[in-house]
Amino acid sequence: KVSQAYGTKVSLQIQPGTIARYKIGERLTRFKSPITAIGETEGVEGGIQIEGGNIVGDSIINVDLTTLKSDENKRDGWVRRQGGIGQTAKILFKSVNGLQWPLPANGSLTFDLIGDLTISGKSNETNWKVDAEISGDEIRGKAATSITWEQFSLSKPRLPFIISVEDEIELEIDFIVAR
Repeated sequence: KVSQAYGTKVSLQIQPGTIARYKIGERLTRFKSPITAIGETEGVEGGIQIEGGNIVGDSIINVDLTTLKSDENKRDGWVRRQGGIGQTAKILFKSVNGLQWPLPANGSLTFDLIGDLTISGKSNETNWKVDAEISGDEIRGKAATSITWEQFSLSKPRLPFIISVEDEIELEIDFIVAR
């Protein structure tokens, strides 16, 4: 069993296999029912430092937005050229709520991570709901939040085959971290 004294600093580093994605509800001309557009990238790096159950230091996750890929090349091209998202999204984590501390050696965790999300130079505070499973030195899970186009001055896609796009954008990170 891994034991951690109070005050011990834990560094959680993003591992290969971590995936960041967006989910946006759309109505397209070729489908009767609404669909969910999903774009993903494995271009995720960074880490989170926790000491005494609190976020410390540079706890930053960077997502390479140039590698986002969906099932629709026209959508991907639009996102890259007209979407206004820039090259990289950055999350600077500032605090955590409901995290079991010290971290257990194994088991499930549910907590919130609060951080400033920056897209194309515009920052807003976001609350990421985290569900994670610890197994020794590896933690796997999902962090999810919701943003709007307006919060980050992003442009909704305008293409002939798109009837409408929802205002909310779901963001998710399926993460693998090592401690």
